[in-house]
Amino acid sequence: NSMLRRALGLTTVGVGGGAALAYQWAKEALGEDGLERLIKYDRVAIPAIVQYKWVEARCGKLSRLAPLLFPPVSEEEETARFAVLHERWAQPLFDIFMELGGFYYKSGQKIAANTSGVMPKLYIDLFQPFLDRIPPRPFAEIRAVVEEELGVPLGEVFSEFEEAPLGCASIGQTHRAVLRASGERVVVKVQNPKAEQTFRGDVFALKTVVDAFAPQASPAFDEIQKQFATEFDYRGECANAVEVRANLVRSGRFPNVLVPRMHAALCTRRHGSRSVSSLSRSGLSTREA
Repeated sequence: NSMLRRALGLTTVGVGGGAALAYQWAKEALGEDGLERLIKYDRVAIPAIVQYKWVEARCGKLSRLAPLLFPPVSEEEETARFAVLHERWAQPLFDIFMELGGFYYKSGQKIAANTSGVMPKLYIDLFQPFLDRIPPRPFAEIRAVVEEELGVPLGEVFSEFEEAPLGCASIGQTHRAVLRASGERVVVKVQNPKAEQTFRGDVFALKTVVDAFAPQASPAFDEIQKQFATEFDYRGECANAVEVRANLVRSGRFPNVLVPRMHAALCTRRHGSRSVSSLSRSGLSTREA
């Protein structure tokens, strides 16, 4: 008995030590905030994944491998079992995606748009707010980014700057404003604080889990990282808009295609301003544009 207790004690110490080392590694690799975000996500996602995988196996492989233990089910019964899981997990997954933001906003948009073509209707309907109703960031944070990027107080560049955003996306939001120097009305696109750091941390954290448990899916995360590598530098977007606008003006063949005039001097890595005067002359509001 004493030997058994000693063995169990050593095992407990070994497991506890291993867990502590794993936690320390994850904290160093992901950062404390990134690790906490991953833990929050996993608390919801892992139980959901396990239950979905169990039903998938129960209705498929297990029925074929051990039909006496797991009698085959009809297609209708399989659909019904998955419907129960959709009802159970759609709302918790929506809530955690909305709470974490960043990369999870992007994931929510893909679910809402059903880009894979396989999402259940319940998920598609529930996740619609990710397409056009993402919560705005506090204006104090937006002001801080603008002033940090431009290097001067916001009021020195803009005589007006609406605190309520026109729209919010996964990494930034837009605001109506008026340039102090010219009185020109513009739309200002501002990146959320730490958007790039959070996004890359989320992708790296999830990829670490995928590498361990589903390495065949790892290339997908590599593509995601490449796809969004340029989204966090608005100067590239500015340059593209300037080029497209110049080409359209030069061709004269597409009078109904509108590209706002960019204010390149006010475009930085996390801040961009574009004129809305051409849109107004065309009878479009900034919201419609």
